[in-house]
Amino acid sequence: MNISLSDTLGKVNSNDFEIIVYGLGYVGLPLSLRLATHGFKVLGIDTDARKIQSLKNKSLESSHIELEPMLKETISSGKFLPSTKTVVSKLPRIGIICVPTPIPDGKVNSETFVFAAADEFLKTAKKGDIIILESSVRGGTTDELIKKVKSKGYSTGEDFGVCFCPERIDPLNRKWKLENIPRIIYATDDTTYTIAQKIYGPVNNSNLFRVSSPKVAESVKSFENAFRLVNISLVNELAMLETFVSTDPIYIRSPKRDDIFGIFEALMNIPIPAQDGEHMPGFRGYRGGYEIEFVILSEVV
Repeated sequence: MNISLSDTLGKVNSNDFEIIVYGLGYVGLPLSLRLATHGFKVLGIDTDARKIQSLKNKSLESSHIELEPMLKETISSGKFLPSTKTVVSKLPRIGIICVPTPIPDGKVNSETFVFAAADEFLKTAKKGDIIILESSVRGGTTDELIKKVKSKGYSTGEDFGVCFCPERIDPLNRKWKLENIPRIIYATDDTTYTIAQKIYGPVNNSNLFRVSSPKVAESVKSFENAFRLVNISLVNELAMLETFVSTDPIYIRSPKRDDIFGIFEALMNIPIPAQDGEHMPGFRGYRGGYEIEFVILSEVV
């Protein structure tokens, strides 16, 4: 059955549609269960057959044990169906891609699993369906996804919607969780964006900041990832200095800071190592015979 995006919106409003989540890891599984708990019908797809069987048996790994009540509830109600493959359905569908994006190693590139999931969804897709990409991707990937959709004969923004709404999961953060972290989103059209708002209502109260192009959304996510990586690596490197042996900087916290990922909470409270009474930037990147690569690189830049 081919319908318009406006028809899909109506079906979403009456909860007469399906969600397919690709990738049931630390991003896709909590998302699936939250959506299913809200009453949406969710098909969770993962290529790991052992994981799927475990989920069907209402069993979770220790890293996800807090999700067990939701898993038991949604499996029992039939709202969450784990599977290794997509099946045909006449209902309009929203496919949400949450698969890993590995570092290229010559065998796979970072988008290999993203496009594999998109291909799997498109095998059974029809007019009126929508793809939402959550995986962290390099710039240009969303445009490539849109081209892939168009190659199947769809007109994005008219009879098929595409969104990029990058995940912002910080698994061990007890303050900022899935339900209260704001999200960036790009949508091909207004109707698709409205549908996305409906979908993310039970996820984070539809706290979405819409941007004008997929490249803007990709750049925001890439910057955030780089920012976190650099600062976490810097803190880890500083922690190896004798200066920090007794301070354990990773666990220093300031109640006056408000930062989603806790980076500033750590950085703003770490004593800066000094020699001869001089603090950075005069500090030359050495302490106790240990070369601090990040500090040296910062001075070069």
